[in-house]
This record gives sequence, C-alpha cells and structure tokens, in this order.
Amino acid sequence: MITSKEVLEEELSELQKKFNPHAENYTEWSKQRSIRDRMRQIKRQLLKLNNMSKLKFPKELRSQWLEALRSGDYEQGSEVLRNKSYTGKYEHCCLGVLCEITGIPYDSDASAPLSGLGDGISTKELETRLKQVGMPDFMMAKWKYNLNLRVKEPKQDLDSFATKKDFVTALATMNDAMDMSFSDIADYIERVTEPV
Repeated sequence: MITSKEVLEEELSELQKKFNPHAENYTEWSKQRSIRDRMRQIKRQLLKLNNMSKLKFPKELRSQWLEALRSGDYEQGSEVLRNKSYTGKYEHCCLGVLCEITGIPYDSDASAPLSGLGDGISTKELETRLKQVGMPDFMMAKWKYNLNLRVKEPKQDLDSFATKKDFVTALATMNDAMDMSFSDIADYIERVTEPV
C-alpha cells in the first residue's frame, strides 16, 4: 500500500494524542521514545512530500494511459512489456500498456522499447517516435537505453520514487515486485504527475 500524505497526517495526529514527554518510569519512557521517533520519521516524510513537485506529463498521453490502465482491457503481467500467457492471451506490464496505446514498437520479451538492436529501428528513430507521441524526456532518458530496469526492493514510501530519475523504475517495481494492480499504479501516476 502506498503511504499517502493523508494517511501520514492521520497517523501523526494519533501519535501526538498519545505522546507524553513526562514519563514516570523506564517502560513508559521507552514507549514514549518510540512514539517520538515515529513522529519525527513521519514529519520528515511529510516535509519531503510537501517539497516534492509533481512530474510534468503531457495531458493527452497521461489521460490515455490512465484510462487504459483502468479499463480492464489489458491482462496484467510482469517482468516484460508484453508476454503471451499459458491461456494464449497477452499480458502487459504497466509500461507495456503505454507502448500499446502509443504504438511504440517493442519486443515482447524486452523491458524497454526497441532501440537499434538489429530490430529494424534505430535509436534516433525510436527517440523521434517517442517525442511524436509526447513521451516526457525524463521517461525517454531512463527507458530508451535501459533494457534491464533494475527493480528496487519495495519501499513503504513510494512517493520518494517520484523523481525524473526513478519514475520508470518505480513503475516497474510496483508492477513486478509489489504485484500492485493497474488501478493502483494508475492512482500513483495520477498522484505524482501533473498534466501539462
């Protein structure tokens, strides 16, 4: 589950009600210290969330992607952009859905669009196509050359991934390592991006 600002604020409020800096014995003091430490941790997370600017994403492309992820038209798979399941149906990761709706060519067994590896499309041509469909630069830079995305260990606070550098990795992590639904991933994209 993604830790949202509202959840953190609610937890902080509850902890503030329980916190008593004047503990009478060691057991109570130890308990209060744990509460204080958690309150500090939450305050740091909230500060980070408040200072974080949203990633700019082309309005039409963002809208189409969110709609496709929530549509139920795509079976969810993992580790590759698209894979044929044992039932004969295609499964997509969240980034594979983006390839499908934009018409960006990709190899079913790859984790990134085709990029001049003997597949009939040069890196320059791929870059041109990505720009034509409105792909944000921060996604192109990470995705275009990175056929093996390094999926980070899942973290409680996924909003810390909402940077230009880590956005694609965050999506791969949610889809592959955390088994989050397309709907949950769409909620994340909606929360950390801003239509422009």
